[in-house]
Amino acid sequence: MKILKYTLFLVLTLSLFLSCKDDDEDTPSIKPTLRVVVDGELQQGTSIFTVSNDREDHNETNRNFYLYADLEDYEFGLTISNWSWQDIPTNGPKVKTYFPSDDDKRDCKMDDNFNLMCEMATISYFRSRDTFYLTRLYEHQDNTVTITRNSENTIDGYFDVVCQTVQKDTVHLKGSFKDIEID
Repeated sequence: MKILKYTLFLVLTLSLFLSCKDDDEDTPSIKPTLRVVVDGELQQGTSIFTVSNDREDHNETNRNFYLYADLEDYEFGLTISNWSWQDIPTNGPKVKTYFPSDDDKRDCKMDDNFNLMCEMATISYFRSRDTFYLTRLYEHQDNTVTITRNSENTIDGYFDVVCQTVQKDTVHLKGSFKDIEID
C-alpha cells in the first residue's frame, strides 16, 4: 500500500511539474514588422535583419546603420549615416527625419581640412545588378526617411521615396517599420 501511495504521489508530482509553464511563455513576443508598398502594392518584409557599425573618420565617429529584408521578389535596404557631432544615441540611428534627396535639407559639417561630413539616408530596392533601384540624389524630390523611436534596442519609423535605376526607371516605395531590433 505504501508503494502505491508513493507511486501515486510521484506520478501526481511529476505530472504537476510537467504541466507548469514558464512565465516567459505567457509573455507575448514583440514581432518586428516591415511593410513596404511598392507602386501601390503591399509587400510584407521577411527575414529582417540589421547591422550597425561605427568607425572613426575625420576625428569624428561615423555610424552606419543598415536594415535589410526580403520582399516578395526583391530585396529591400535602408542605410542611415550619423556622426558623433550630431549627438547620436548609444546604438542605432538618431530619431529624426532624413532627406536623402535634398542636399540643402541634410545636416552637414565641414572640418578644418574641408572634409564634408553629412548625415545620409538611402533606400535600395533590388533583385540583381541589372535591377537595382536607389533613392534619387540631388534632384530635390520629397524623399523622406523618418526614425520615430529608438529605445529598448528597437526602432520604429516610416519612409516615402522614389527610387530609380541607372536607366531612369522609377519605383515609389512607401512604408513603415516597427520593433526592428538593433544588432
